[in-house]
Amino acid sequence: VVLPIAGAPVLLENRTPRKAHWIGLDLRGKTGNRDAIGAQIRLEACGRTQTDSQRNGGSYLSVNDRRIHFGLGECRTVDRIRIVWPGGRHQSVEKPAIDRYSVIEEQ
Repeated sequence: VVLPIAGAPVLLENRTPRKAHWIGLDLRGKTGNRDAIGAQIRLEACGRTQTDSQRNGGSYLSVNDRRIHFGLGECRTVDRIRIVWPGGRHQSVEKPAIDRYSVIEEQ
């Protein structure tokens, strides 16, 4: 839903057929902060590595989705996800499910 400054709300829907794979992560911190802001994520899949970090963002009267999203293209498996939590702890997740969002809690 988009709320323009002038005008009525607009509902946008993606109707593009799915062709590529993806994985989404919803990180939950325990020791540093509950939203895991500052966590570093490294994803290894099909011989490639992708990285991202957990951020908090938005602007006046708005917020962005804080979940992490990685595009996998034709790759059908993720070998490993490595997370460095804000407090410095390291955690690995082996063979996570793809094409969905998964909650990962700090160990």
